[in-house]
Amino acid sequence: PYLFSTADVGRVWGNIALNPISFGVCGVTMAIFGLYVIERTGWGWRRWLGAVLMAVGLLILLRSGSRGPLVAFISSILFYAIARLDNPVWVILSSFGLAVFIILNDIIFEMIGRVSPVMVQRMTLSGNVSQYEEFTNARSGLYSQAIDKFVNHPLFGDAYALVFPNGSIAYSHNSVLDAFMALGLFGGCLFVIILLFALRNSFILIRHRHRFWWIGLLCVCYMVSSLFSGCFYQAVDFNGILVVVLSLL
Repeated sequence: PYLFSTADVGRVWGNIALNPISFGVCGVTMAIFGLYVIERTGWGWRRWLGAVLMAVGLLILLRSGSRGPLVAFISSILFYAIARLDNPVWVILSSFGLAVFIILNDIIFEMIGRVSPVMVQRMTLSGNVSQYEEFTNARSGLYSQAIDKFVNHPLFGDAYALVFPNGSIAYSHNSVLDAFMALGLFGGCLFVIILLFALRNSFILIRHRHRFWWIGLLCVCYMVSSLFSGCFYQAVDFNGILVVVLSLL
C-alpha cells in the first residue's frame, strides 16, 4: 500500500547496510544489468526480462529518495554513450534523450513526483532557499573539515572519520577526500591513480563490447556515487568492483 504513497516525504534509515543510499545503489545495479541483458540478447523473452529488470531498478532508485545514486546513474549512462560514440544509434538516442529531458523537464519532474515525491523534494529542495543553504553549508562543512585534517597531517593522514565535540562521527561524503584525510598524500594519490586506471579499463571494456562491459559501467556508477555520498573504507561493493575491473585487462 505504500509503494506510491505521497503522504510521507521523508527518508527512512535502517543501518549502515540498509539505508537510502545503499537502496538506491541496488536499484542502479539492477537497471544497469537490465541494460546489459537488453543489449546482449535478441528479441524474445530475455530482452523483455531485461526491460523489466531495468524498469524495476529505476523504480527502486527513485523510491530510495537519494540523489547520489541518481546522479551516478545519469553519469554512467553518459559515460556509456561516450564510450560507444562509434555507434551512431547510441549517439542519436543519447542526444534525443537529452533533448527530451531539457524540453519536457517540468513534465518529467511531475511524473517522478508521482512515483517518488521524496526524490523531487530533495532534487529541488522544495524551492526553499534556506533549506538549500542549510544543505550546502552542511556538506561544504564536511568537505572543509576533511581538507583541514589532511592539511594538518599531510604525510600519513589523521583519521578515517570526522569526530565532533559531542562524540558523534561522520564521513566527508567524498571517497577521495576520505582517502587523503585517512591515508595522507601518498595513500590519497595512490587511491586516485587506482580510480583513473579503473576508469580507463571501464572505457575500454565498454568501447570494445567486452562480454563483461556491464561491470565496467557499474564501476563508473559506483565511483561517481562514492564522490557524492560514500567513503572508501565502507564501500565493499565498490572496492570489489575495482578489483574485478582492474583484473579484466
